[in-house]
Amino acid sequence: MAQVLEETYEELKERVERGIKSPEVSEHAARLWVCGSCIVPSPFAIDARGGMLLGRDDRWSAMLMDVEEEGDPYENIARSVMSSPYEQIAEKRALWVVEETRKARVDGILFAYHWGCNYQGAISRVMCDVTKGAGVPSINLEVDDLGRAASPEQSLNRISAFVEMLGGAPPES
Repeated sequence: MAQVLEETYEELKERVERGIKSPEVSEHAARLWVCGSCIVPSPFAIDARGGMLLGRDDRWSAMLMDVEEEGDPYENIARSVMSSPYEQIAEKRALWVVEETRKARVDGILFAYHWGCNYQGAISRVMCDVTKGAGVPSINLEVDDLGRAASPEQSLNRISAFVEMLGGAPPES
């Protein structure tokens, strides 16, 4: 596995150095950051509409966290979870998102969450208000099941309109 990752890294590094872009990504893609819980829209659907996903704040769905091996494992797990900005109060989480999106030169934030997720539904407006106040456009997208490859057309239409508003253009055929 390490060899595959090293080869992939070298290939991507070479592509960047030579300016070789993916044919599926628009020359004028809107750079998006995804916030929310347990879902990410299909990157292929976003690319086809002139967007590009650069990052996300949902660490439980995207990565593993380091946990200290010495001491009480339950306390260590709790400490590890609470170290994530995702697990902080909404305003603190939003400020972390603003900082990360600035580093990534993001054009807009897509806050997507499942219908019925009370926590994400309750904080989505706070998150978007904080990020908009910091000058990063955002959109709330409450969906039934955006995480699958076949996203509902209504959700894709809203994403397309947001990408277009940010100045993104679909890739040329």
